[in-house]
This record gives sequence, structure tokens and C-alpha cells, in this order.
Amino acid sequence: MKVAKIIIVFSFLFPIYASAFNSGSTGADGAFNPTVDTELALPDDGVFNFTEVIIPDGVTVTFAPNALNTPVTILVSGSATIDGVIDVSGFTAAPSVGAGDGNVGDDGLPGRGGPGGFAGGRGGSPDPSTADNGPRMAQSGLGPGGGIASTTDLSNSSCYGSGGTFATQGAIAFSCRPNFFAEVYGNPDLLPLVGGSGASGGHGGASAVGSGGGGGGGALLLAVSDTLIVNGEINADGGSGGDLGHNGPQDFGTVGAGGSGGGLRLVASTIDGIGTISARGGLAGSYDNSFRPNNAVGGAGRIRIEAENLFFTETTSPPFTSDLPGELFITGLPEIRITSVAGVAAPASPTGNADIILPGDTPNPV
Repeated sequence: MKVAKIIIVFSFLFPIYASAFNSGSTGADGAFNPTVDTELALPDDGVFNFTEVIIPDGVTVTFAPNALNTPVTILVSGSATIDGVIDVSGFTAAPSVGAGDGNVGDDGLPGRGGPGGFAGGRGGSPDPSTADNGPRMAQSGLGPGGGIASTTDLSNSSCYGSGGTFATQGAIAFSCRPNFFAEVYGNPDLLPLVGGSGASGGHGGASAVGSGGGGGGGALLLAVSDTLIVNGEINADGGSGGDLGHNGPQDFGTVGAGGSGGGLRLVASTIDGIGTISARGGLAGSYDNSFRPNNAVGGAGRIRIEAENLFFTETTSPPFTSDLPGELFITGLPEIRITSVAGVAAPASPTGNADIILPGDTPNPV
């Protein structure tokens, strides 16, 4: 009896945790253990099925988007250790008007979204007209919270882009009218998983193009059946607006804004580590490397951490929400696709930029 009592006491002092969460990984993609920087091509459904994941210090893993730009889903049947970097961040827009490499061919082009995120808007064209909704007006960012380009005050040299929105609203230039905020979207659970939205570009000037808006951060679901250790970085930051190589008056274009942060959802039986997890909004582009507007930044993304045993206590940006592991997917979601407009077929893999071009004599309404 005395021995039995001792065993019972020890069982209470040293409980053994059973791993109840199951990521659902089939293990079909084997173990993932890169030793150099690696870009993984996303499969059509965006889902990887690994047995284990080990990303060593000094190694960065990125993802080439698939045709439908789905989020990244990594399912792991065993454990995962992130000492390096997983990055699904949005991209910075191209520099314009002599900034950066001086390549004029990409002036005004926006930044791409990270996988599952949305691109920024193009910068406005150069034109002497200052009419409302004129050629100088920039393109709004893409996505549910795409930064909205102002339609007036095109002669105002401070009419730079509006930041992309996700969990919080992107910033806008209050000197421009009208001022429209894109609405916050999604939910803290990140179910369904969605990425960040792009920023609007900067308006064009009388003689120079505006720079493009930054792309929204992408979206990542990392689900691990056993233990997930994050000592490195997991990033879904928004891209910045494009820089301009001038600091002049309204003859020149203005800078694009920053895309919103994306969505990161980490789910495991146990999560631990001392790493960095980030889904911050991007910055506005800079003028002549000397001025960067602070009221053209992107909104924050969303970070969700779910574990039966949560030992990760580091500060994330933005702060994470947490709970026990829940459902990973919503089944039976409806889908909608635009197949044609006014008889002109839409491409199978739309980009969001001039996918459908209608003849000038196309009658309204379309």
C-alpha cells in the first residue's frame, strides 16, 4: 500500500501530457529541412503535408504564389522548429522618378501581395490636368481593405496614397478630399484564413508619375501535431510604398502608401520559443530619401496562436489572440468568379491589374 501511495503522489507531481491535437497532415511531402534560403512553389490548393519541419538559423523560407493566390497552409504530423525565418510578407512597390536603380520602366508599379494577400494600386500618370477623377488619380489598393485613393485635390502635392486596412485601418492623407477609410475585415480567429490588403498608389504630378502602393502581407496557417518551437522569425508584414527620387513641388508625383499586415495562425499541441512573430503594416514611400509620410502607413494584420500547452510569451506585433486548438478549415464555403465582362473573357488567373480591357465604344451599362 505504501508503494502504491508513492506512485499516486508522483503521478500528480509529474503529469504526462497527451498530444490530442492532430494537424491532419498526411506526411506525403516528407520532412522539410532546408539548409539554404528556399522558395517553395505553392501547390494548387496551397497545402503542404510534412512529417517534420526544421528551419535552421540563417535560412529564410519564402513561397511562390499559385495561380489562385491561396494562403500558405503547412500541416506537420510531427514537430516543427523555426530557428530561421518563414516570410509571407507583402512586397514594396518599385521606386520611381530616379529613385532606386533609376529604371523608368517600372515607375508607378505597385507591390505584390504576399501569398494570400493583395497587391497595391498603381501610381497616377503624369498629366497637366488637375480635374477631379482625372488621369493623375492613383489606383486604389486591392483586397477587402484596399487603401482608397482620393478623387480630388489632384494639384495638392501632399495627396500621397492611403494605407491598406485589415485588423486596423490604414492611415490616409487628411489634406485630400474625400477621405474614405476602407473598413476593417476578417475576425480574430482567422477562420477563414485571409491575408492583408494593398495600399493605394500616389497621385501623379504635372510631369511625373506617382509611385505604387505596397502589397498586403500574406496569410499562413502552420498546424503542428506535436510541438512547435519558434526561436527565429515568422513574418507577414505589409510592403512599403515606392520611393520617389525627388522632394519637389506638385509638378512631380507623390508616394504610395504601405500595405496592411497579413494573417498568421499557429496551431499545435505545444508552442514555445523566444522568437519574433510579426504582421505589421508597411510604410509610405520616401521622397528623395529624406521624408517619409507617417500618415500613409498600413494597418495591422492579425496573429492567432492556439495550443493545448502555450509557453510562448514573447510580444508579437500586433499582439496575438489565443485559445485551445480549434477547427483548421471551414468546409463548404461558396465561391464566386467573374468569367467575362461585356463579352470579354476574364483570364483563368487574374492579377487584379488590367485583366479585362474593353473597347472604348463599349455601351453602358456593362
